[in-house]
Amino acid sequence: MLNKEVLPLAIFAILVVWLAGSWGVSFLEAKPPLKASPVAASTEAAAAPAPTKITPSPSPPQSSTPRPSPSATPTRTRPPTRTPTASPTPTLMPTPTRLPPRSTPTPELAWQGRIVEQTQTGAGTIGVRAAGLKDHPVILRSGGWLSDPQLTGTKIELGDYATEFGGLGPGIYVVELVSLDQLTVTLEAGYFMLVEFRYDVVRPEPDE
Repeated sequence: MLNKEVLPLAIFAILVVWLAGSWGVSFLEAKPPLKASPVAASTEAAAAPAPTKITPSPSPPQSSTPRPSPSATPTRTRPPTRTPTASPTPTLMPTPTRLPPRSTPTPELAWQGRIVEQTQTGAGTIGVRAAGLKDHPVILRSGGWLSDPQLTGTKIELGDYATEFGGLGPGIYVVELVSLDQLTVTLEAGYFMLVEFRYDVVRPEPDE
């Protein structure tokens, strides 16, 4: 066991050591730095290159709104010059004149006589026939001479509607279907002539 007299000495020594250590650290921290020699400072300044001053270029402020990409401006092509085409002058057509519709004339019907047969027989004779007309009187005239009337249908050999005048000399005769029509004929000597009357469309007489 340690002596009671040694114990206080040991505690005192520990305190001294502790205090000495604390004071030493404080002394080192409070000690001012050594001044550099002016020669050494100038040497170091000459040896050290001068710092290059770099001026940063100001960067444009960035907008939060995105800028549209520049689009290519289209080149305008000048349209070709149009030469006006002359419009054709319309041709005025004459307005057709409308004629009133031509009415078809009603054909005119009448009794008409014509010579249908001439034959040399040696005796002058004129036969007369009226188609479809029976028992109608027929007469002959020549100059101042006038025959007796004879009825159609009395000479069956020439047809159902015929009659006959015989024993005539040559000359001009008017054959008349009484009150209906008449025909002038020229009878030659010794000839037989047949005259026929028909109720038919009137035909225009040919131009001479």
